[in-house]
Amino acid sequence: MPKVINIEPTPNPDALKFLVHPAILKAGSRSFKDFGAAVGDPLGSALFGLGHVTSVFYMDRFVTVNKEPAADW
Repeated sequence: MPKVINIEPTPNPDALKFLVHPAILKAGSRSFKDFGAAVGDPLGSALFGLGHVTSVFYMDRFVTVNKEPAADW
């Protein structure tokens, strides 16, 4: 099961980059702008289910999550 090994800030204060190991995808990427777009994707759905998430992007070894500006990390 992949685990977060580091969290990096991004230029956007409402986004964080989570580095994971081992890889969560073998190839390609996934991007979701809302919960409806993430239906059927276990990771995307779970992250939107936390609340206040506005988008999710992930590739092999990282996940970038954007949150609502008023929400705390």
